Amino acid sequence: MVKTISLFLLFVTVSIATVSAQKNNDAIYFKNGSIIRGTIISPSDSTKIGIETKDNTFLLFDKEEVVAVKKGNHGAKPNDFSIKLSSGIYGGAQLSHGTKLQGGYNLSDRFYVGLGTGYEGFNERYVPLFLEGELNLSTAKTKPYLYLYGGYSFFSGDDRGRDRKTYRGQTGKYFGILTDYRGGALYGVGVGINKYFGAGFGAGFQLGYRFQRISYTHPLLIYVPTTNWSGYYYENGVITVINSFHRFEVSLFLSF
Repeated sequence: MVKTISLFLLFVTVSIATVSAQKNNDAIYFKNGSIIRGTIISPSDSTKIGIETKDNTFLLFDKEEVVAVKKGNHGAKPNDFSIKLSSGIYGGAQLSHGTKLQGGYNLSDRFYVGLGTGYEGFNERYVPLFLEGELNLSTAKTKPYLYLYGGYSFFSGDDRGRDRKTYRGQTGKYFGILTDYRGGALYGVGVGINKYFGAGFGAGFQLGYRFQRISYTHPLLIYVPTTNWSGYYYENGVITVINSFHRFEVSLFLSF
């Protein structure tokens, strides 16, 4: 009996706290950068906006002073900086892994733009630098969105990593050739879902298409009768090999 009463009191306490938190979970964002939280109240004067704070104080402001109003205060804060940390897998002819870190601004409830970098493996190690834009399809706590990003990947290996490529000669033996790896253009497009658990903090996933172009050069030790062919370019005793990766991308992320 005592246990039942204790559980009931705990349930009532949590319920009251939850209702109280929800009641004071709205926010007004002002042009001067300040934020007031409480419960939004719509006065009869359409040029004004009112809010009741947690200490039951009622405040009234001109709408001209306000840049945004968030009811429920879930989701990204408008015109505020946010960070996204993601880890993903690129699939296709072979699997590879990537980790990305980006920072950006929520221009509104609908639009986000950010600059990012990270670490990825496409045969070799690369560091991407990219610009990403997102279009939110909802203003609720769970936001499906469309994304598009583009940029360039830079080879991140050291000098010792440049001579690891080996080739089989006519004698059947393998020999190493100094190989110079280079980065290339990248872009991605797809869909995602971001579920917010509080103001500015969320988690979700992305699913889309990823294109990555990389290349490498090395001396050619045999005679080539033509100057270039598909994906290969030969000039002055040096051959350039260009690889284009077309892969699907699945990633999980945290935003805060």
